[in-house]
This record gives sequence, structure tokens and C-alpha cells, in this order.
Amino acid sequence: MLTSYAGITNAIPAARISHGYRLQDGILPAITYELTNVVQQSISGGAKLWLASVEITIIAATTKAALDVLPALKIACGAGQYNLAEFEAVIWNGHTTSAAVVGEGDEQEPAEVTASIDIYYRD
Repeated sequence: MLTSYAGITNAIPAARISHGYRLQDGILPAITYELTNVVQQSISGGAKLWLASVEITIIAATTKAALDVLPALKIACGAGQYNLAEFEAVIWNGHTTSAAVVGEGDEQEPAEVTASIDIYYRD
């Protein structure tokens, strides 16, 4: 879903969107995502309803640069059809912001904005 929305890939090429981690010396901005929990929500007939909790982190040189990607991220993660899953609802639980750390050599860290979302889908 992240790499299929031009609002994201115009700002961050698909090659810099990865699951779980990014290379420390990789080009910024970048996005990482992590699936933190998947739970079945229904037991009745038909397609099962699932809840997936996801954390998506935008990594950039500055806090402003990371926050500038957030509106596109919200659009990219909307309800709809993705591969074989039908996203029925996407609930935004908020985001946290970590400012860049300025220092010498390996003491430097980029800014990060981490969004927490819950996705209800049927497979």
C-alpha cells in the first residue's frame, strides 16, 4: 500500500521503503514499517475479519521533513483493496516525533515520526 501511492513514492522512492529496518548510512528520507500484532476479530461464517496493528516510521534529516510526509502517509493507508486483502477500516492511533540528534560521527541520528495504526481487513 505504501509503494502504490504516488504521494509517497514521489517523496520517497520505493527502494527506501522497507520492512523492519533501514541501513544506517542509507539515503534519507526513508520509511520503515513493522507489523506488531495480528488478531482474528470474527468467528462467524464468511471471510474472517482480522486486526493488524502496524507502526510506520518516517525517517528524515529534519523533523519538518519527516512531518511533511505524514499527510501522504495517511492517504496511502486508507481503506481499500490491497493485493488479496480488503481493508475495511484504518484507525490512526496518533504519532510520535523524535527530533534529529546532532553530533560527531556515529552520535548523529535522523529525525523520526512514527505513526501507529490499526487495520481491519478481510482475506
